[in-house]
Formats: sequence, structure tokens, C-alpha cells
Amino acid sequence: MKRFRNTIRHPDKKSSKAKTASLLYYDHCVDLHGLTSDQAIVRLRSFMQSHRSSTILVNHGKGSGILRAQVRSFLRESIGSSKIRFGESIPLPEGDGVTLIEV
Repeated sequence: MKRFRNTIRHPDKKSSKAKTASLLYYDHCVDLHGLTSDQAIVRLRSFMQSHRSSTILVNHGKGSGILRAQVRSFLRESIGSSKIRFGESIPLPEGDGVTLIEV
């Protein structure tokens, strides 16, 4: 029988990164693409107030990083968010385009 190069010999042995990514849970997701930083802060503030005691995935995108910086500085100053996890530290394909908060 001929073997192909791209055959998976041990499919049960996946990388730990793939296993960790499947363990990430969040309750709600808010998308801030296409908004100015002021509009994004207003939408995020109202979203956080309406979804108390939940985990929210904030999708601000990568871009030039202006919106990401504004959103993260707002979250640091906000007293409503108890835990902030940046996308770089979370094993997600989006990377630094998302921020995970627990309100």
C-alpha cells in the first residue's frame, strides 16, 4: 500500500495549543469593527452594563492598533471589569485582535 506524505499517523496526539483553545469559553461577544474609538467605548460601556456577571469577548480587530489601545485603556480604567485577558495571551487564532473580560 502506498503511503502519502500528508497522512496523519496519530490523530489523537494533537498539539496542546489546539486543546487549550477549545477550553476557552465566553458568554457574549461584542464586535467593534468599523466604529470610531468614541463610538466603540460607548457601545462597550452599555454592553458591559447590560451583561453583568458574564464573560465577554471584545472583538476590536487588529488594524493599526488605535481602537485596540483605546478599548484596553478604557477597560483598565473601568471599575466594572474584574479580569482582563489580552488576545496575545489567549491561544486564539485572532491573536491580538480580541480581548476577553469578566464583568
